[in-house]
Amino acid sequence: MNKFVSDICEQLPGQKIKDIVFNSALNPALDGHGDSAEILKHFLLRKPAKHVLEIGTYNGLAAAFMAQFAEKVTTIDIEDHPLKKSLWHTMGVSEKIDAHLVTTEKEKKAIIDSVDFDVAFVDGNHFGEYPQSDFEMVKHCGRVILHDYHADFPDVVKFVDSLDPNTREINGLFAYREDSLSPKVMFPEFELNLDYVKKYLVGEGLDMGCGCCPLIKPNCTHVDHSPQPGAVELVKNAFVYADAVSFRPTHKVDYVFSSHMVEDLPTEDEIVKCLLGWATTLRKGGFIVLLLPDMQAGRYPTVEEGGNPSHCVNVGVQFINSIVSKLKGLELVQMDTIPHEVGCTIDVVFKKRNAK
Repeated sequence: MNKFVSDICEQLPGQKIKDIVFNSALNPALDGHGDSAEILKHFLLRKPAKHVLEIGTYNGLAAAFMAQFAEKVTTIDIEDHPLKKSLWHTMGVSEKIDAHLVTTEKEKKAIIDSVDFDVAFVDGNHFGEYPQSDFEMVKHCGRVILHDYHADFPDVVKFVDSLDPNTREINGLFAYREDSLSPKVMFPEFELNLDYVKKYLVGEGLDMGCGCCPLIKPNCTHVDHSPQPGAVELVKNAFVYADAVSFRPTHKVDYVFSSHMVEDLPTEDEIVKCLLGWATTLRKGGFIVLLLPDMQAGRYPTVEEGGNPSHCVNVGVQFINSIVSKLKGLELVQMDTIPHEVGCTIDVVFKKRNAK
């Protein structure tokens, strides 16, 4: 029996062991296929996991286990097992777990589409089209762990075997699939930075100069004159080959987003002109959201130091403060909230004040 399960059994002496481990991916009876807890942990932590999405909660044992290694777990099931809340409380993870009950596939998909997660654990209905259907709902996160790859569940085996062998790994009863083109997999720091500005990226928007790292949001149009092929493949029809500085949409949008681009413009005046131009594409109350290399604070090489040959202007907090007065109609509402220890980027958010 793995230590996690044995610790829970000790802390819940009134519960029978079989009730705690029954129908769980961490059932010690399954350890003949390998240490289930260690395998799940290994796949879960292959890359940093902040938010886990689980399909198939049952009594919540696996959710409690994963909550040890993530900031949040969102879990979905069709039944409300009476043990899960006491189990989560005992393990001290109740505040990290958001549990949902659904009655239809439509409800399940709506919940999945409403949360931003970086790894999914699929352990729901193992029969018919459900293994593939669940996978399709969550695969956009880039990393999916599936449970019960075993002859007793031929539909799980059939589906896992249909995946590209270059993108999957099987260990015991677990299968792990990683999409190397997913932004969450390719650019984990970019995804972390988005956490600090995502509340402004709501509605219809523009991703200006997306390069190799597009903003994956519904109703977002991506603009670049020379994007990376992988970025185009990710966003498909939502891409426009055009100059991000001069491009104007046919109607106004809720936000304009740009990551590590404006510092490529030749002068401060050109950056100001660019931002004012983007402001004309916004609805009243819309936002310009920038992610910039923190060159002026020494966390990213300056132009003179040659950190990036495309950079022309040293940007940072000091630079933004120096141009605020020139950005008529824009109000600075957020700056430099990303913790410095996690990367080299500052966040900057402007809000459009007028209706022009």
